[in-house]
Amino acid sequence: MVTLRLSTLLLLAVSPLLAVSSESLPSPTGTSEKIPIIDISPLISSNSNSGGDAKENDLKVLSRSIRDALSTVGFFYVSNHAVPSRLVRRAFAYSRSFFSLPTEEKLSLGIERSGAALKGYTPPYGETVDAANRTKDIKESYDLGPEAKDGEVRPFFGPTPWPEEKNSSRPDLAGFRAVMTEYHSEMVQLARTVLRAVALSLDLPLEYFDGMMKEPVGIQRLLHYPRQHTGNNHGKDEDGR
Repeated sequence: MVTLRLSTLLLLAVSPLLAVSSESLPSPTGTSEKIPIIDISPLISSNSNSGGDAKENDLKVLSRSIRDALSTVGFFYVSNHAVPSRLVRRAFAYSRSFFSLPTEEKLSLGIERSGAALKGYTPPYGETVDAANRTKDIKESYDLGPEAKDGEVRPFFGPTPWPEEKNSSRPDLAGFRAVMTEYHSEMVQLARTVLRAVALSLDLPLEYFDGMMKEPVGIQRLLHYPRQHTGNNHGKDEDGR
């Protein structure tokens, strides 16, 4: 089973969400609380023409589950989301290939070159969430996303600096842009779907938020955390390198 991890913040920002396997679902709070896995198939099937009391009851159960999750733990995973497993696997494979590129190739796609759009590559130690203590994040990342419908470059909207696929040092990057664009589109659609469930959980009409999401900010971020050398030598990056 493939599940997708959601948080209230990511959902409302309509950030495309990274798929994870159900075998590794740690609690973000560090407590014994378990993050619930919510089956959203009733919401997926609600887009079909079939109806009836059974579907209405399923949606009510779904909305209560989401309300409970977001008012207690604050997070939930979704299952039966209809995102093709093959697409998820390909997106992860391309992500690994991208971060395996030589440093100079990745730096040529630097986020600072995209201006206000804030798209592209950020090297390790390029960001911090704790400037007061002068700490820096060891992760490296690559942000991609949509262009504005009016073509204007503004925060989070604008061209993505895509890696060269034909002349890259990684032949397995061929098709990177097409797959990542498709994955991004699927994640935005999923976020819209789950936002409808959030509307139901607030006793609002199913389509309540639709008009507010005509051109959502939808940044997709690929992340890689390099190996950490610790005293017990357990440090590994996500794919074991």
